[in-house]
Amino acid sequence: MSEAEGLSRLAGRPLEDFDDYADAFLAGDPEPSWRRFDESLHELRDGVGAWALSARQRVQEQREARAPRRDGD
Repeated sequence: MSEAEGLSRLAGRPLEDFDDYADAFLAGDPEPSWRRFDESLHELRDGVGAWALSARQRVQEQREARAPRRDGD
């Protein structure tokens, strides 16, 4: 699975969990589904952070690979 696919799945999960929470709220027992929704938001935040760090590292590696070398290095 690509990073984009993984991030897309992470983004979709809170939407599904919120739907479950809304249904549970109407049924009078929202607490378990609220915890799942909250957890999925944290996982999304962590996933976006990891993706951003990975992208930053790739950009830095590309910059370093293209940087002119000094004589003797």
